[in-house]
Amino acid sequence: MTTRIVLLPGLGVDARLFAPQLEAFAAATVPGWISPRESESLGAYALRFAEQAVEPVPGEDWIAVGFSFGSQVALEMASCLPEDRRPRAVGLISGLRSRRSLTRAFRWQVRFGTRVPGRIAESVIQGPLSGLFARMCGLDARQTADLHAMADDLDWRFLCWAARAAAAWDFEGNCPVPVSWIHGERDRIVPYVPHPGCEDSVELLDDDSHLLTWTRAARVNAWLGELAGGQASR
Repeated sequence: MTTRIVLLPGLGVDARLFAPQLEAFAAATVPGWISPRESESLGAYALRFAEQAVEPVPGEDWIAVGFSFGSQVALEMASCLPEDRRPRAVGLISGLRSRRSLTRAFRWQVRFGTRVPGRIAESVIQGPLSGLFARMCGLDARQTADLHAMADDLDWRFLCWAARAAAAWDFEGNCPVPVSWIHGERDRIVPYVPHPGCEDSVELLDDDSHLLTWTRAARVNAWLGELAGGQASR
């Protein structure tokens, strides 16, 4: 039986972030985000998203794999869905495991960044911020161009809601399915935070990049294949 791999991107990025994984796995998909409701919590959104965009069916073999913000949605989906429609496992790529993973710096950035007028914020994100992020992650010229292209296409309203919902996340860490992480040991965007009370599989890479799906694509694909039950990449 083939395991469906549902990939969930982070803030300000889209399916292009998973290009190496989509090329490697025929069963991998990146469902588009649905529109959030005003003041909707991440948990409530994740349940609606699962029902409308992911559409798991009873007894289906699937896994939810989230990058950064997407990891929060993946954990919430696994916790909110009925037992017969839950993912078999959750994978976190450069992700957050619980509210303990949220830094004060991130909350401060969300608090003040989402108050900036949209046109100004978009120009900053599309210009100097994307360039700085690319250098921090060690992207090559093609990857940098793709990052700028995603910044050009971002939905500012969705980004503001998602950032606020992520910063207000109150998930304590209990997940009814196995959780597996892959994370850069020196990631400065989402620092790795150990969760000793959780019986997770954790693979720390000797790396300071946040965008591991690009910069460490081969290793991420091998990890993803193992998580999907030994599926070999194409």
